[in-house]
Amino acid sequence: MLAGMALSYAGSQAAAEAQEVAGRWNKKVAERNASLLRTAAEDLLFESKLDILNFQTQYRKFEKETESAIMKSGFDAYSGTGLEILLANADQADEEIRRIDYASRARARDIREQATGVSLKGDIAMFEAKASANATRTEAMATLLSQGSKMVDA
Repeated sequence: MLAGMALSYAGSQAAAEAQEVAGRWNKKVAERNASLLRTAAEDLLFESKLDILNFQTQYRKFEKETESAIMKSGFDAYSGTGLEILLANADQADEEIRRIDYASRARARDIREQATGVSLKGDIAMFEAKASANATRTEAMATLLSQGSKMVDA
């Protein structure tokens, strides 16, 4: 009977340890996934800076073409209507740059929020595993004490 009690207790302890191992594994996986998401957010911000640089390059070409077209039409590109056209184009370009920047920052924020959620899920998985392991250990101890008490009474 003592051997059976000892084996039952040892099995419960092993089960509790396995629960904790699973919790640690789930936490590591969650942290890895959260790290990948944080990197994706940073990559997105970097890409948006490249997009802005590309847009500025394209805009400078467009600006030169517009200046040339205004001058070919016989107008001064730097006064009156020609200047108004160039300023309006510049305002639109600035607005487009602000839109690209805002959209990328908003997407990066959302991705970082996802990373936080994934990380928290890992914390919860670890907490649940520890709680489950503690419950298993407590149940094993209670069973061991109960069986021991019955053995003493017999």
